[in-house]
Amino acid sequence: KINLAQWWDKYASDSFRFFDSSLAAGKEIPMTQFLKVGNDYYTIGGRRRMNWHILNGMDPTVWVVDLPNL
Repeated sequence: KINLAQWWDKYASDSFRFFDSSLAAGKEIPMTQFLKVGNDYYTIGGRRRMNWHILNGMDPTVWVVDLPNL
């Protein structure tokens, strides 16, 4: 679960400004990556990007690697 996205606003403000300027320039924001093990999801890259999307009311495409047999 991702919650308390507002906490990231201060922690990741430089990253958020970078994402804002990238979006304004028409650049793509890389996808957040997750490992799915059984019914659990683990972020392996892109927590700041994911929280930036949430704070901006976006529903991003994410990359999920499904490892059902672990």
